Order: sequence, then C-alpha cells, then structure tokens
Amino acid sequence: MVERIAMVPKNFNRNSEGDYPYYRGMRLNFTSSGNVYWRTPKSQNIHIEVTSGLKSTVKSLLKLRPEGGSFRITEAREVLLKQTRMVMGSDGKQYSQWFGKFICLLDEDLEFENKGGGVEHNPSDLNAGDLWTGIYDGTRLSFVRGIGGSKIWWTSSDESLSSLRYKLNNPNLPAELEKELNYWKPLGGRFCVTIDGHVITLIDPKQRNSRHKGQFESMTDAQQQLVEVKEESTKMFATYIGKWDMESMLELKQPRRYGDVIPQNRKDEILSLLSNFSPNDYSISSSMVPQDAEPVVPEIDDYEVLEEIERQILEEE
Repeated sequence: MVERIAMVPKNFNRNSEGDYPYYRGMRLNFTSSGNVYWRTPKSQNIHIEVTSGLKSTVKSLLKLRPEGGSFRITEAREVLLKQTRMVMGSDGKQYSQWFGKFICLLDEDLEFENKGGGVEHNPSDLNAGDLWTGIYDGTRLSFVRGIGGSKIWWTSSDESLSSLRYKLNNPNLPAELEKELNYWKPLGGRFCVTIDGHVITLIDPKQRNSRHKGQFESMTDAQQQLVEVKEESTKMFATYIGKWDMESMLELKQPRRYGDVIPQNRKDEILSLLSNFSPNDYSISSSMVPQDAEPVVPEIDDYEVLEEIERQILEEE
C-alpha cells in the first residue's frame, strides 16, 4: 500500500502536540465499547459497521475520548480526532473551542459489514463515469476551470463561524482526472477523495448515460441502498472519476484574514507601482492591450453558488 501524504503543511510535525489545522476526511463514529460505524444523515439513520482495520486505532481514540464520538480519516490515511478546550475570550469569559488532533496513520484496509451483499469501497474494476459502488465520503474539494488549469481548494467548515478556503498550490491532479471532472462538471463544483484515493463526484440525473441503468441493476442490495439514500438527500448520483495516487505532498495556501499584515515584498511592489508615473499616465489607450492577449474567460468563483448547485449542504456538519 502506497503511503499518500497530502494536504499537510511541510513544517507540520505529526508527532508534535500541536493542533492539526486541516480537519477533514471520511467521518466515522465510535462507541465507548469500541464499535465503529459510518452513518448517513440522521434523517435517514442507516449505519454500516466497520468490521476490521481499526482495532488498535480505536484503543488510541478511547484513551482521549472514552465516551466515544466521531473521528476522520483523510485521503492520506491520517486518523484525526476533534477535541475541545476552554479559551479566554476578549470579553474575559471562557468559551469552548474545538481543535483537530493527529492520532496515527492507518496501516490497514477497512472492511465493512457484508449485510445485503456488502459495499465495495475500494474497487479495482470501475471505469470513469461508472456509478460509485461504495460510501460517498472522504475529503471534499472544490474546483473551477481556469486559464492554465483547474483551481482547486479545500474549505474548512466544521463548526466554524465562517468558512476558510485554502487554495491548493500545484495540486498535480492527473490530466485524465481533470478531463473527466471537467466533462461531468464543466462549470466546476465539488468532488470527494476517499481514504483509498478514489475520486468521486455527484452528477445530475440528466447526465446519466446508457450504462448506468445496467450498473444499478447489477449492484448488491447494499450498494443500491447507498445510491438510493444519496439520491434522496441530494437528488444526484455518485459517480466514479478515477484513482488519484497522491505520492507527493499537496501544499495549501494560507487564506487571508482581515487584519493580516501585508508582506514587505508586496508593499514594495505596490509602492513601486504607485511611484512609477508620468503626467500622461491618466490617458488610457486600446493599444495598451496586446493583440495576442488571450481572451478573458469568465470563471465562476462564487463558491457558495457552487456548493448550492451540488446540494451537499444538507449533509454538512
């Protein structure tokens, strides 16, 4: 099994006691007795138990949270736990604040209960565009087409007053995956990367093709139920895009916050632009636009609109 290292800042030490800043990935639940399961939204209330692959991991989780709770497994197979602590607010009062903690790297493959024929969460025989046979969960990313390639970002939204959007620098998304995503989502949107590196996304029923009906009919009862509950909550179908073998680190660009100090090099650049002028600089001519300039391609950068299109907000925490 290839160890995938992704979305971890280069200067972050997993073994340190510091906060893990990017809480993401497949959400699983564990009980005080050590049982682990994945579940659909509470309104649907379907539980799928994990039968193997997490025994030692759960022991570590219970040491920190003996009453049980939820945890995440990222696309890099990192196990993360959400914890809380009391912090002093500006008003002098104490408030509960959550933070992510790295627990361990998952070194085993997960197996889920085989009820109803079971699900196939790490398939080897799916082609791009096929209906997804497993659980639709993992690290959610968003993308939009741009000049020179797709722009990809991750949004932190777990119990935050405001979401923070982190752009991926040089995501190195394989060309075949980028092409497939653009085919199904020409305006951009969201996609999901599972703990095994499978890239999946949701498509509108109008995008179905001739083979989807046959694929659904050949699925196990459990697989069909996952397709059905996803369609019920989102009115969309989970579709396979391909495998993303993340053998190199993905870098996240820190988002800007109001009050951040502008770096000195940017100050110098702006000052240079403001100081280089002449008395005739106020006149603007069409000749200032190069004749060989690329046409402006409108891009959808309203991330909230993209998320509404996906209708996945119903399943966000």
